[in-house]
Amino acid sequence: MSVQLNKLQAVNMMLRYVGQAPINSLQSSGRLGSQAIDILDEITVITQQKPYYFNYQKTTLSPNLDKEILLGESVLEVDPFCIENMYSTIDGKLYNFVKETFEFENDVEVYVLYFYPYEELTYSVQHYIAMAASKELFSIRFPKTQISPSLQERFLRAEATLNQHDARVGNYSLLKNKTIAQILI
Repeated sequence: MSVQLNKLQAVNMMLRYVGQAPINSLQSSGRLGSQAIDILDEITVITQQKPYYFNYQKTTLSPNLDKEILLGESVLEVDPFCIENMYSTIDGKLYNFVKETFEFENDVEVYVLYFYPYEELTYSVQHYIAMAASKELFSIRFPKTQISPSLQERFLRAEATLNQHDARVGNYSLLKNKTIAQILI
């Protein structure tokens, strides 16, 4: 059985930390509920701009018939596998800075930073995002008030859990990068 924290539960957690009653629906959430949803969405994007075990993967991209490599909407960023290559995403396509072109003759090995909707994330990621969003909502609602120790403690625990899970599940090794491996060997 997989434990998940749906978006409504996350928003209600956020509202609880600012002393507000829970909402029954994301569609009819009122002004504060809408603000909480917006903050949750923003923190979801911000969190995933950092590579973690769940959103950063080595993959092979192939050019289409026009010799372009089109990237899906879920791609936030592309990093080259080797330092000799410099790629970026521009207008939903892969761009080669070294050759100054969108055209590719062959497949390209890269690391891709993906974005996932909140509901598709694992519990540890969802919980971290909900706690970070709770802190943000609290700071907006009570700008002159220090974050409550209970909220701060829960946020730190969620952050530690995410980082522990990332360290345990992530497959991090300098030797996986061919350029670094050649330097070290």
